Amino acid sequence: MADNENSSFKNLDEGLAKLESVVKQLEDNSLSIDDAIGRYTEGMRLAVECRRSLNQLTQHVTEVRREAMQSIDQLNAMEGQVQSQIAAQTSEPAANGQMNAAQMNAAPMEAMPTDSAPMGEEPRSNNNFGEPSQPNFGNGSDDDIPF
Repeated sequence: MADNENSSFKNLDEGLAKLESVVKQLEDNSLSIDDAIGRYTEGMRLAVECRRSLNQLTQHVTEVRREAMQSIDQLNAMEGQVQSQIAAQTSEPAANGQMNAAQMNAAPMEAMPTDSAPMGEEPRSNNNFGEPSQPNFGNGSDDDIPF
């Protein structure tokens, strides 16, 4: 991620790999003094470039994190406003005397209507599947069946 033109690597990982290679060559003790000084100079240049690249990456991560925290703060504020609006809606009775959706969600099941029959009529079903009730023929034994 080194941005300047003098950089000898494309990203920090590549720069660190080159620096590690230079260090291993210096630790081998197989280089002449002149070669060792040249490799040392190259290693120090790579170390400076890696530090510069690391600083740029750190600055970028810090900026991204700051922006993300601002977005989270804005979302939390919006969520608080929505929660306040929902709370205000649930405390107000509906103008037409019927429950609004938030009140229905908050109402206990006993308060909810259990059948769909119009007022004054009996429900069409006494089971939970909406199917018509079966007529009651006698005492429930098989003796009443004509076949």
